[in-house]
Amino acid sequence: MHKLQKNLGEYWNKFKSLIAKNKKVVVIGVALAVLLLSGFWVWRECEVNRPLKIGIMSDIHAANDKVRMADNEPAGYPRKYKEYFASALDKMKEEKVDVVLALGDNTNVGNPKYAKSLMEIMAEKKASVMWVKGNHDRTKTKVMTYFGIDKTYYFQDVKNWRIIVLDSSFTGKDYTGEIDAEQMKWLKEALKTDRRVIIAMHHPIFNKENLENIYPIYKDFVETISNSHNVKDVFFGHFHKYDMVKEINGVKYHLVPSLTGNENEPIFKIIEFEE
Repeated sequence: MHKLQKNLGEYWNKFKSLIAKNKKVVVIGVALAVLLLSGFWVWRECEVNRPLKIGIMSDIHAANDKVRMADNEPAGYPRKYKEYFASALDKMKEEKVDVVLALGDNTNVGNPKYAKSLMEIMAEKKASVMWVKGNHDRTKTKVMTYFGIDKTYYFQDVKNWRIIVLDSSFTGKDYTGEIDAEQMKWLKEALKTDRRVIIAMHHPIFNKENLENIYPIYKDFVETISNSHNVKDVFFGHFHKYDMVKEINGVKYHLVPSLTGNENEPIFKIIEFEE
């Protein structure tokens, strides 16, 4: 024990001597460490307080079809999905988006092959995508599981926001979609937060024949959103060609066109949300 204490004493004396001989180096080192630590905290505060920025796309309809027809006219160009999806993610990365929303009908007929392809591009681009289930993302093929989604309604907290994904893919005879009672119950609980809220789903609440009218099946949904007082924006796809924002009781409802709906370039949005 005495020998150990003696050795420790010698090491301590050598350390003090080294410090004394290299005071300038030590001072500079400490100063640099303080600057680096201060810089890190400044950067962290800037990142936390930076407005939320989201990349939004819809109706990718990934497939090998050259043209997708609807109502006897071209509704999209599914074969361009790889080029368009990669291009959109590149732009979103350049703009430093925090997360990407894909608003459903990610595949054209629910083929897992194309879900895997989209996931490969997402991984290559190091993107974070929140996938929404659309009516073309068919339940029987379990295609959403290939997007890493086991439960098709969920939420993710990003910065000071909560982003809620809903599953409206039950189409019924009128293809209006629907948020069922179980999901509405879950939504009301998910809205109990101090965060501001963004909602993403596939089917619009609006009647396609008259966008001033809301489908009766969404009456409870609209009332719930209006009464929550923390939902700021709701995003839909499904209509392919429509690009519109309509405000109801202080909430902005957005119709987002199809990513592959234009033969010459991808269609997507990048939106910054002020705190």
